[in-house]
Parts: sequence; C-alpha cells; structure tokens
Amino acid sequence: MPINLIMSELILPEFYKLSFLKMHGLGNDFIFVDGEKILQSAARPLLSNWMNIVPQLTRHLCHRRLSIGADGLILALSLDNEEMRQMAVELYGDFAKDCQLSWTYHNNDGSQSHMCGNGLRCLGLWAKLEKNMTGELKVATKNGPVTINLIEDNNISVILGAPRLTGREIPFVAPDFEEKRIIRYPFKIDGLQFPITCVNVGNPHCLIFEGSFLKPELFEAFGKELPVGPGSADLGQDFFPRDLVSIAKSIETDGRFPERTNVHFVRVVDRRHIQVFVWERGCGPTLASGSASIAAFLAGVLEGRLDRQADVTLPGGTLHIEWLANDNIKMTGEASFSFRGQVNLKGKQLQTIARENKKKSDDSDVASKAGAL
Repeated sequence: MPINLIMSELILPEFYKLSFLKMHGLGNDFIFVDGEKILQSAARPLLSNWMNIVPQLTRHLCHRRLSIGADGLILALSLDNEEMRQMAVELYGDFAKDCQLSWTYHNNDGSQSHMCGNGLRCLGLWAKLEKNMTGELKVATKNGPVTINLIEDNNISVILGAPRLTGREIPFVAPDFEEKRIIRYPFKIDGLQFPITCVNVGNPHCLIFEGSFLKPELFEAFGKELPVGPGSADLGQDFFPRDLVSIAKSIETDGRFPERTNVHFVRVVDRRHIQVFVWERGCGPTLASGSASIAAFLAGVLEGRLDRQADVTLPGGTLHIEWLANDNIKMTGEASFSFRGQVNLKGKQLQTIARENKKKSDDSDVASKAGAL
C-alpha cells in the first residue's frame, strides 16, 4: 500500500525498536533513521504520520540526558524505493522523481529546518555506508534539488542554489528594505547598537562582524583542543562564549525576524579565512554548522571583507566555501560516522501524539479558512 501523508490513523505495537545511526559534521551531530527500514518494520505507520509525530519524537531522541542526544533528527529516504520516492514527491514536488535521495530535518527543539549543510554532508556519507551509493547524488529538499558529491574517504561537497538576500526573502522586517539587501544594517537591541548582515541559504541567518561585545580574546579558543568528558557540551558553554549567549537569544527571537533566525559572530583572519561562533535557531550553540559557514562567508563577501572562496573555521573544524560564477554555493568538508543502535519507543504514546498534532493541524486549517472568508 503506498504511503499517504494525510492518513490520520496510527496503529503501532505497544513497544518496538527503532534502528538509527549517529553521525556528525565537525561535531554538529545528527540521528539518522532510514525510511526504508521503517517501511519494512512494524513501525511502518510512522511514515504516514511522520510530520505529526516528528516534533515530539525529535525532542525525545535528541535529549542529551534522557535519550541518544543530538542537534537534530534526520529521516533519510533512498529514492530507488518507489514508496520512498512517492513520499518525497508528496513532500516536495515532482522534481523529486529525478533525485536519488531526500530527507526531512528537525532541530532538537522539534522545529523543522529546510536546510542544514552539515546534515547534507552526513546524508551523503549515510548513502555511501547504507546504500552503497557513490559519486554525484541529487537530493530533493524543500528548497529544491541539492547536489552532493562524494569525493574521497569522508570528504564531501554540497552545491546549493543561489542565496536569497533581500529583506523579504530572508525574511527580515525593516522599513523600505523589503526588496533591498540587508548589509551592515544598523541594528539596536537590549541597549546595544551594531551592524548586521543577513542572508538566507535555505534558512535565515544574521551575521555580526562588529560590536563592543566582540572582544578579540573571545576568539582565542579557536585552535585549542575541545573539552571532553561528562558535561563538556552542556549548553555549549565550553565552546561558545558566555558573554554572547543573551545577545544571540535576543536576536534569534526578535520580532524583526518573523521566522526567527540563526545568529553568528565572526572574526576575519584574512581575506580567505574567518572564524565563526554558531548559534543555531532551535538548537543554541553548536560546534559547527554548514549553513552558518556559508552564511558567514557570504556576509563577508557582501561586506567586502572576503574573496569569493575562503576557509571557515568553527569550534568543531574547518570548511571550505566557494561562491561560484553561476551564483551557486559550494561547500566542502568532512562527515563522520559515530555509531549505530536501536532505541525503544512506546507505540501508544506516539499514537496519542499523532492524534493530538493532527487535530491541532486540522483546527488551524479550519481557522485559516474561516479567516479568509
């Protein structure tokens, strides 16, 4: 029976095991679940209710104290399976028929994100390890097709489409800036004033190169060995400056960013090298982020600080970014396998979650239609 994403009834065993892989890109870590393996198991109904269940499932699985722990949850779809292909088409459109892979990605707070550069490189490694895929692969995403190239070993490049740069496209709300680029825009918040540059590379980013709070000593941690052991990653405080936490939180949720925003603090080393502290929307501090690296690089070019290719160093490692002549963006870096395992899930609990979220979605649709009358 084909997958129908609007099915409402979920019938699962009382308990069952969900297989997963744990992977990371420069320390930005993800839980991968294989759509095809779910399809062939007693958990098959999960797929027809995935978008109703996944926010709560993500929050549970990504909890670093109570479960596996990760920055996000990825449902990986290999589209040589016809039912996986149909699911991708239902999610993203007919162009998925010409792709080899697809996915859904959710941050660890349950919110959906349409782009994650590190996650896409890990998706390429997943395809190599789990599906024996090699070479150039096309991925169906909410933002259209994205190309992954498995170069050698675990070195993987991703080619994304052209960035979106106007206030409307980011989105960023400011008078007279709907169709203008947000470059060195004078931004005031919490009694501070500093210039920001904003871009959208599948998700919104706010980049900060200057400010009284960006003291040079904050970047001295780059190049040092990351702490390990119990509690070393709690709240990201061991690799993200405490002085920047409240500023990042305030900007992420500021009303001028109607979809919230990722927030990053940047130091220019030279015209081909920058260092970046990453604050991800829905995650907080992370060791690395592919889309943040791209955004910081683009902002550096737009502000006249960088050439059209450069290295971006994050607490977790370094990525190489290029702004190609056709306006597309190419990112190259490593992806790493951590471990695989199984986690026990409660079927009845997921049934309840699916029904509640389906009802909320239906009620929201009814309210929207009523408001349009």
